[in-house]
Amino acid sequence: MARASGRSGSALSRMAARAMVAGLGVAAIAAAAAFGVAGMQRAVAAPVMQPVGTPVIVAPPAVETPVIAPPGLPTADIVSLTTRDIFFDPGALAIPANRNVRLEVTNAGAAMHNFSITDHNNPGLPDLGVFIDLDPGQTGDAIVNALPGTYYFFCDEPGHEAAGMFGYLTVQ
Repeated sequence: MARASGRSGSALSRMAARAMVAGLGVAAIAAAAAFGVAGMQRAVAAPVMQPVGTPVIVAPPAVETPVIAPPGLPTADIVSLTTRDIFFDPGALAIPANRNVRLEVTNAGAAMHNFSITDHNNPGLPDLGVFIDLDPGQTGDAIVNALPGTYYFFCDEPGHEAAGMFGYLTVQ
């Protein structure tokens, strides 16, 4: 039996097996690192695919539409409205046309508010000239006699209208 480098055959077999296992382990780690990084890049960069024939639904962009008083909203000779921080309650009112109606406005907010129906954002409609300043807790009123149409009302305090403090008065 031949000996290589003075070691027994079984010792050489064990050393060869260890070298092979170590080599496979290094190769496996290298492959995992290479494919893992590449795989991760592919996962991040790959587009999301839809099956052929599957419709993709894209929602239209949100568009603000004015809130118009719905039919059947109660109308009366006295209509009440409350200002709050930062909105009107309700945000849509309806009154009869060509008749005196008292608009009663109460400020339930912590800040000063205003109720205005002017020519601002009311193209083609007459200026109703309503302008009521209200301290917190205060109530004010105005008599309105208007032609049919949908009138924009708002709070004239700086920044309030831009923050959403406006509404619509439907005169029918």
